[in-house]
Amino acid sequence: MDETYDAVWQFTNGKPEATNGEAEVTIEMDIGHFSSLIMGCVSLESLLRSGAAVSDGRTVALFQHPDQPKSWTFF
Repeated sequence: MDETYDAVWQFTNGKPEATNGEAEVTIEMDIGHFSSLIMGCVSLESLLRSGAAVSDGRTVALFQHPDQPKSWTFF
């Protein structure tokens, strides 16, 4: 799919939430890498280092929360 989706996410205590505010940092990646990032399977730093994500040059310490993500969805 050649669709793009722009969203601004705010992180509070390591928890992401969509917001209507202005973005401080712009990061581009595909949906698969975004899903892995949100689930805590991969770090933003590793995505940037491998070229799977592109930043506007400014980096922030996102997802650096002491609590690991937990999934309460049972399959």
